[in-house]
Amino acid sequence: MGRNPADLSVDRAKHDLRLGCTHRGRFGCRLPLFLIPDVALTFDTLAIILPCSVAIAVVGLLECLMTQI
Repeated sequence: MGRNPADLSVDRAKHDLRLGCTHRGRFGCRLPLFLIPDVALTFDTLAIILPCSVAIAVVGLLECLMTQI
């Protein structure tokens, strides 16, 4: 019978704490670059982006209004 995956993750966390590990992997020492994508600004491109951006803006507006109450 196999072990429960939750037990394995608890064992892994205990092992990491004993070794003093606080994170895994390497992070760079510089900020990520901000690059503007090379996309043609045509009506077709805006027609694709517009519904998504309006939906995101409405969600942000609703969250803002709901937290003010």
